[in-house]
Amino acid sequence: MTTQVPATSSAKILLDVMSALLQLPQVTIVERALVAYLNSLEPKDKIAIEGVCGRATQRREELLSEAAQQTASTGQPRTTYEFSRFCFKRDRIEGIGWEDEFRMITPIGVFQMTKADFYREFPKVVESESYKNGIYHYPKLPSKAERFRV
Repeated sequence: MTTQVPATSSAKILLDVMSALLQLPQVTIVERALVAYLNSLEPKDKIAIEGVCGRATQRREELLSEAAQQTASTGQPRTTYEFSRFCFKRDRIEGIGWEDEFRMITPIGVFQMTKADFYREFPKVVESESYKNGIYHYPKLPSKAERFRV
């Protein structure tokens, strides 16, 4: 899953420079920095974070398994993507037909709808600059999304 995280311009420059110098993808640089930070923590703090990470990984696997089971009973969506929040990805949605379905897998559940449902139920999202630029996500699950929970 690819997730964009906002960063300061100086952090972006630093990440670009480190990536170029080490000839590694930026995601690898960030991952190594996080692992180094985790390893620098006190043992009890490290254990607590590793426990949360293990639970998050288990929950993600459960959601993927549930999504696979739902696909068997509801039919295959035209496109599926993962995100850390309830999110609409323009590149995934705009490339499908009006009656084609897309599925998003999030830590809070799996949601599936047609492109027509999306345009009808979330018109302000479609009109937003964020969506036009590629992605629109909610900090909290909107109540109208519940009807699309798989």
